[in-house]
Amino acid sequence: MRTAKFLVPAALAVLAVPIAAGPIAAGATAVPAGATTVPAAAVAPAPKPPVITENFNPPFACDQKSNLGVQGCAERQVDSGDARINAEVKLLFHVLYDNASRRAFVTAEYAWLAYRGADCTSQSDEYEGGSQQPIAYLQCLAVDDRSRSADLKGFYQALTAGRHNVPAFP
Repeated sequence: MRTAKFLVPAALAVLAVPIAAGPIAAGATAVPAGATTVPAAAVAPAPKPPVITENFNPPFACDQKSNLGVQGCAERQVDSGDARINAEVKLLFHVLYDNASRRAFVTAEYAWLAYRGADCTSQSDEYEGGSQQPIAYLQCLAVDDRSRSADLKGFYQALTAGRHNVPAFP
């Protein structure tokens, strides 16, 4: 079975931002005496929007008369859904207010991608070892992509409500 893969950054550690253990009094410093401070931008670089990529090299031809053809149709649906989500994520990423919001959004996207993979693996396990397994897996990815796209649209509408000069949702 050919598997879908998504781009994962080398380390998710850059998404984590250290939080002080407690409040800092006015004029006090959170850095030990003699230590060199590092600008916040150097500690936690701005996140980048995640991009979903698939590994269909090359995708099968779409033909409803054979299992490989049905798999090819499903591959095209997944590629189309992933491209739509990538465009939506990119737009949302840039509409968010600050890097903290972007980090949270990136974390949520990676969590959703992990969920999608586990969900579709679970749903396709019914056909484990058979020719229907990759088809069930891909069809599940396409359904989950459509669901995520609807979620992202709702998030965009809530985020941009009352704002002017925002780009149109893809």
